[in-house]
Amino acid sequence: MQALSIQAHPSVEEAASAPAGTYGDGWAKPEAWYALTDFEVFAGLRPFDDTRALAELLDVEALTGHVAAATEAPEPARALLATLLHLSSDEQAELADAVVEACRPLAPAEPALDAVVRIAEQHPRDIGLVVLLVMRHVVLRPGDYAFVDAGVLHAGVRGVVVEILANSDNVVRAGLTPSTSTSTSCCASPTSTGRSSPSAGCSTRAGPASPRARRTSCCAPPPWRPTRCRSRPTDGRASCSRSTPPSRSSGRRPPCASPPARGASWRRATGRTCERPPPPRRARPPTPPARASSWPPPATPDRPRPPGSA
Repeated sequence: MQALSIQAHPSVEEAASAPAGTYGDGWAKPEAWYALTDFEVFAGLRPFDDTRALAELLDVEALTGHVAAATEAPEPARALLATLLHLSSDEQAELADAVVEACRPLAPAEPALDAVVRIAEQHPRDIGLVVLLVMRHVVLRPGDYAFVDAGVLHAGVRGVVVEILANSDNVVRAGLTPSTSTSTSCCASPTSTGRSSPSAGCSTRAGPASPRARRTSCCAPPPWRPTRCRSRPTDGRASCSRSTPPSRSSGRRPPCASPPARGASWRRATGRTCERPPPPRRARPPTPPARASSWPPPATPDRPRPPGSA
């Protein structure tokens, strides 16, 4: 299974303020993933302290030097990413080779490094192999879902997901692709949501049918739950609550005006009631009286009486 390129999508403000011709439209492109199988992905940036510790563990002189140089920057994670993407082609290839060789002996104990070694077989000497070390490594289990805001670096490695995304073709790439990497735009666009630390930007949560309750970096609201119904109140009226956004002032969810219909089998199985009242039955029109008929029919000049009739 081929790993996808490292990419990010600009926000509406970035698409509007970019030079003419940079993007094809003015829309943002957030994404939501729902995992059908185990889905391995790199998304968002690691905390810079974790990246620095990983660089010291790999002990690659060039990488350690770039990390040390970025430490003094106001946003060290973004500064390190910009340094990696602006290296010359020869420097990027040499650094990628050195990093992959340092990852091999440590790969069995570290899933992120194991993924880098596997991806190196598909994209040898690609600077994206080094960029992956700056990103967070996540594995979504079946039933888990994740929200990736505009401007968040992400790269799917393997697995099957249902992907829901906004209608936009704007994309900037940071490696693992044969096409030209627009590194300048990628460094200009935020590598996180801009509402929290650079390590955030991708929120994941276990699905409702999953026994896990994992939640990480929820800096963006998770998908709303489907409509759910409560038991019938004591006053006999049906009750239903729809998962609409809670009010910022009260924090309560407004009840839905028209609950969805539920079948009788569902009500018997769950012991709950949430249904619309049945429509009133319309009265059937009265049956018209039967027309009187006489036999035998009267004789006419063109139709004599049947034989044997009186």
